[in-house]
Amino acid sequence: MGTTQPNSQSGVDGSAGPNEAVYSRSEGIVETIRDSILLKIAIGGIVFTLVGVFFDSGILVPTGGLWSIWAAIFAVWGAGLFLLGIVGYGFFWWRRR
Repeated sequence: MGTTQPNSQSGVDGSAGPNEAVYSRSEGIVETIRDSILLKIAIGGIVFTLVGVFFDSGILVPTGGLWSIWAAIFAVWGAGLFLLGIVGYGFFWWRRR
């Protein structure tokens, strides 16, 4: 928890001296993703969807047949994982606030 004392006054235990920050900075995007399993799942969903798009494009794999089925499977799983991660993270963020 933060304190309302100015930085020049120290606390009872002397932890908030004149050169120390009273409030901590908010986390950046990288730290937030690193600490959240649900956001990692959402990023995995994006990767799965991109693999599905890659399979469907026919750049390095033939189009049609079994590759189209795998492209659809990867795209559907990717969309599901993305939604699960984002909705889950949003729900937990909303409940903590």
